Amino acid sequence: MKLLVIKGEHKGTVIPLADAVISIGREVDNSFVINEAGVSRHHCLLSPIGKEWFIEDCKSVNGVLLNGTRISQGAPVRPGDVFTVFSHEFKVLNDSDDVNAILSGAGGGSPSAAAKGPAVARIDTALSAGQFALFGKIILLLVILGMVVYLAWKLFSPTEADAVSPVKVETVTPAEPIAAAPEPETDSPPAVAAAGNEQPAEAPEQDVQDAGESRSAPPQTGGETGLARSFEAPAPAPAVSDIVLALSDPPGAEVYLDGARQDGLTPLVLRNISNGRHSLELRLAGYETSRRTIHVPDIQATRPVVLRPKAGTILLTSTPAGAHVWLERQLLGVTPFLLSTLPPGKYNLTFRGPGCEAKKVEAEINAASGGSLAVELQTNLGNLELRTQPPNCKIYLQGEVLGVTVGTDEEPESAPLLLQNIMAGEQRFKIEHRSGVAVSGRISIVRNETTEKLIKLNLPTHRLITVDEQVIDGVILETTPQGDVVIEDLYKKSERYLRPKIKELRKLSDAEILAAVEAARTAARRGDGSGGLRSEVLTVAELERAMGLPADDFNKAHAGKTYKIYGKPSMLISGSGKGNATIKFSPKISCQFADLSKEEMESFTAPEQQAFTFQGTCFGIGKDGILLFKNCRFLSDF
Repeated sequence: MKLLVIKGEHKGTVIPLADAVISIGREVDNSFVINEAGVSRHHCLLSPIGKEWFIEDCKSVNGVLLNGTRISQGAPVRPGDVFTVFSHEFKVLNDSDDVNAILSGAGGGSPSAAAKGPAVARIDTALSAGQFALFGKIILLLVILGMVVYLAWKLFSPTEADAVSPVKVETVTPAEPIAAAPEPETDSPPAVAAAGNEQPAEAPEQDVQDAGESRSAPPQTGGETGLARSFEAPAPAPAVSDIVLALSDPPGAEVYLDGARQDGLTPLVLRNISNGRHSLELRLAGYETSRRTIHVPDIQATRPVVLRPKAGTILLTSTPAGAHVWLERQLLGVTPFLLSTLPPGKYNLTFRGPGCEAKKVEAEINAASGGSLAVELQTNLGNLELRTQPPNCKIYLQGEVLGVTVGTDEEPESAPLLLQNIMAGEQRFKIEHRSGVAVSGRISIVRNETTEKLIKLNLPTHRLITVDEQVIDGVILETTPQGDVVIEDLYKKSERYLRPKIKELRKLSDAEILAAVEAARTAARRGDGSGGLRSEVLTVAELERAMGLPADDFNKAHAGKTYKIYGKPSMLISGSGKGNATIKFSPKISCQFADLSKEEMESFTAPEQQAFTFQGTCFGIGKDGILLFKNCRFLSDF
């Protein structure tokens, strides 16, 4: 192929396209020189890659137009293509094309020029006059630099007069190396970027530095003479490599080198590539194909190529990732993902992330270009710092063990146990001591904060037996050097016992702790047998005995009042996923619960039912003879 100048000062010039790279610009070292102010020093390059020729804009000021469109990266040229460099237009021809016919058809040229035939530009591969001038400047600069160093050495070297009082002179050179080449302009040809770099690397501008600055130091006591110099080494330049690292954002793109599909997806290491220029393509479904020219060897890529979504698609991301994106009741996907299933338009999307508040946003899908939408979700989690008295307790939430409090038998409280990322709001916890004694209750978790809580299980740890055989199970509050003991029983009553009245004091085993707690609970729930209702905790049996009164009399006395009840559920009549349930505790007593936790709902359907304490409002005995309690809820043990 060949190039024909069809417009400009050099109209009619023919440039053969051989195997060498052709540069066009204002500087004399270019293959084809255009001495015009609108042309950059090195305007563009034409390079053979495989069997094709590519044109590349060298970051020129006025750019390069290929078939009327400005190019931003390497583009292939074929016979018939026309590219413009400021006022000059070049046409790509086959070797067999008639240049005179094309020039006469283009018009606007002088007849004499057409008659004389085209001028053939000579592409000289030897050193040009500009290159000789460049080497001359470098040699002159080195000579001047040597003279400066010599004068500095003569000026600061010690003389015989300095032998009496030696002085240390330290010469410090700048950190940057001394420039040995002319300062490049911004439109000079860039180094070709590696596969993942956004921009080619350019040499930084450097000025000729002085040899250094001299400064005097205080006299040395050790008789030190001579000139001490310290040189700070310049930062090493990035090393070039013949290995190509293909990076993309997002990853997982197919890699094509010179049109050939490579094994693997990005990030991908390409080895054994021949030296020279190559074309690299990254392809990913839903994204525009990235095409660029690389050079081997070169500096390895450090940044990924950001792939742009195709027109009519939108990239949805969230912080934190993993949010479910909904369009009304339709699940579109889990972030991050590329949405390509909806037609262009505006949509109200709902992002629901794990442990985060739901967020509604408006997304627009453009038919002309791809887009992206990043959503920041507000966390709905908090932390709980829990201590138990006594220690050695398992902590349950929704039936799952979150941790165990630890401590020593000598300490009444455990060390703090930090439970992280708990859903904010009221959460029902179960605390179980190693003896088997367990308590349950609700703790309010504050969003983005750490809630501190001390749970007292009210368990006896010691048994005291007096000389008159009185047995007290409780917690030791104080001991004196004389042997006196202050103990608090399960009813929160504390008393001091003097050493002469104590027959035995020992720790309780886990089995004894469990038996003592069950005995105390049974005694607390024991009624007076009168058939009336008392203000403390009632059992289901006591309620059934009280229902022996006529229904009207019972309702007048108790309807609308709130009572605490202890019992074991016998049947789950109805339940819902929203925490509502109706429970029968006997054939004659029904209770309606609301806002139950998952653990509380599961306790109603467990194979082995456990008795528990709850509170509810009495609605009286109905026509069917059933006593109904509404607005029932579990009572917290702490």
